[in-house]
Amino acid sequence: MMGHQLKKERSNNVVASVLIRKSLDVFRDMDIDRITLLKINVEGRKYDILPHLTDTGLVSRIDNIQVQFHNFIDNSEENGSKLLKI
Repeated sequence: MMGHQLKKERSNNVVASVLIRKSLDVFRDMDIDRITLLKINVEGRKYDILPHLTDTGLVSRIDNIQVQFHNFIDNSEENGSKLLKI
């Protein structure tokens, strides 16, 4: 678990601790060779996750990726267009 960040989010007066890990670390630590379907619905963080999957080459080990886009995120249209070109 070394090098992982702990982030606290506040929503509706509820505080939650979330362990944040890079996809590359998860693939390695869980000995994942291939993913058939990856569903990403993380309220705007997809703009960090998808480029990471591409930059590390992990995207070639994923057969299908489903992404839920939201238009209430700043620059969502521009960022979404960039992701579609990856």
